[in-house]
Amino acid sequence: MSGDEDDSWIYDSVVGFLNSPVWMVPIESFVEQHCLVFDSGTEDAQEYHVLHDDYKQLVEELLESFTSDLHITSAQFIAGCNKGRALGGTYTQGIIEYVFASVNFD
Repeated sequence: MSGDEDDSWIYDSVVGFLNSPVWMVPIESFVEQHCLVFDSGTEDAQEYHVLHDDYKQLVEELLESFTSDLHITSAQFIAGCNKGRALGGTYTQGIIEYVFASVNFD
């Protein structure tokens, strides 16, 4: 797909995917399985880093499956997300930021 073609469908597909059970169920399950670690009252940086790495791996696997199903590259995926971010809209922008934030531990 060239840069001249209309790729707005990618952004629409990303938003749909991030609102679907295919994305939500594994993410919510991961959070539920590991939320008690953060309720302990003590901060265990090593354990937090391990959980973050596991979470990143889960996100990467879900996104790789999504891009494979759509036959798009990761660059097209990112371009579609950035296009949507530029369009604005609090709700959809928040969804996209959620994905980008998953790679940043801080």
